[in-house]
Amino acid sequence: MKKAQSILEYSLVIAATVTALLAIGFYVQRSMQGRLKEMADSLGRQYNPLTATSVINSEYDSKTRVETKTEQDPQDKKLYTKTTNTILWDFEDTTGAIDVAE
Repeated sequence: MKKAQSILEYSLVIAATVTALLAIGFYVQRSMQGRLKEMADSLGRQYNPLTATSVINSEYDSKTRVETKTEQDPQDKKLYTKTTNTILWDFEDTTGAIDVAE
C-alpha cells in the first residue's frame, strides 16, 4: 500500500511540474513576442509599396540611367508609376575628320 501511495505522489508531483512548466512557457513566449514587437515599433513605420512614394535610381553604366517614380494619387487612391530613361551620348567632334572619296 505504501509503494502505491509513493508512485501516486510522484505522479502528481511530475504532473504539477509539467503543468507549471507549460504555463511558464506560454508567458515566456508572449513576453518574447511583445519585446520583438516593441523593437519593430521602435524602428518606425513599415514600407508599404501601395501607399508609399518612392524613387528608384538605377545606373547601368556611365551612360545609361533609369529613374522609376511610384506614387499614389490622393484622390482616387490609384498607384501610378513613371519611368524616365536617360541615355548620355558622347559625340566626338568629327568636323573635317571624314575624308570623302573623289
